[in-house]
Amino acid sequence: NVTHDQEEALSLSDRIAILNHGKLVQAGAPGELYERPRTRFVADFLGKSNFLEGVVRQPHPGGFTLEAGAARIAVALPGGTAAPAAGTRSLLSLRPEKIAVLGKGETADNVIEGRIIAWAYLGAGFSLRIGTTDLGEIRANLPSWRSAIAPAEGLPLRLGWAAEAAVPVAEDLA
Repeated sequence: NVTHDQEEALSLSDRIAILNHGKLVQAGAPGELYERPRTRFVADFLGKSNFLEGVVRQPHPGGFTLEAGAARIAVALPGGTAAPAAGTRSLLSLRPEKIAVLGKGETADNVIEGRIIAWAYLGAGFSLRIGTTDLGEIRANLPSWRSAIAPAEGLPLRLGWAAEAAVPVAEDLA
């Protein structure tokens, strides 16, 4: 079957093939495509994603550090995946639901500060647009039940995510 409804494709399919301009860009199980997209197009097509750009620093067998302005982002790669070479540009996909708002004293592999630009209440959660100095605008989705914050425009926040939450993706070829 063919569908352009991403939620329908993810919930009803055993395998998904994603085409861009008539060319197959990635095929696999729904969870694989959502969690490990290979390209910016796939990451953006299946749900929403933040895209973080920077330069690879400190590559090692399990991952690397991405330098984006003054921010240093720890990236963990799945076993067997080679880290890109130091000094090369890299693009990461980071899903909004993989970002947490950190309370006082809480930490994570990656921590960045920002302020809420805008927010929306969606019933089960809040959708936040957060301005940061080094990463630009970041979107985060938080559960509304027992939320650690009461969202408000201008509210300063500390955001955190695990090193394995952001995955390298290739830019799309025209």
